[in-house]
Amino acid sequence: MYFYFVLIFSFLIRLIHLNQSLWLDEAVVAKVVQTIPFHLIPSSFSPSDFHPPLYYIIMSLWTSVFGYSEIALRFPSIIASLLTGWVVYKIGLFLGDKKMALWAAIFFLFNPLIVYYSQEARMYMMATLFTTCALYYFLHIIKEKKQKVS
Repeated sequence: MYFYFVLIFSFLIRLIHLNQSLWLDEAVVAKVVQTIPFHLIPSSFSPSDFHPPLYYIIMSLWTSVFGYSEIALRFPSIIASLLTGWVVYKIGLFLGDKKMALWAAIFFLFNPLIVYYSQEARMYMMATLFTTCALYYFLHIIKEKKQKVS
């Protein structure tokens, strides 16, 4: 129950100053998703960029539905950061109890650096989400292997 309050409050914090103008790297994302069709991003744009193409593909699909405003471009990062907070909570439940899981989620969701990057139209929160999910499943694999050995 408390976790949902933490999630809602962290969502509201991420909405503060969300509509400020785009900075250069965010503008590049906006330009790429406006001008290059999603199926051509890996072959047309990615060879000249060092970021993974999946983010641009997802953003291209997202903006085709929600538009190209500052808020629309930044909202996937907010969603990814909140989902990461949920995965951190699940890791806390796996390793401990509800109290530890709640504190782990609080420390993650209210970390100023995480809040900052969750308000940018960049791939950082998506990468954090995928990495955290990988950790979660890695812990489950280790537990299953230990149970098979015992």
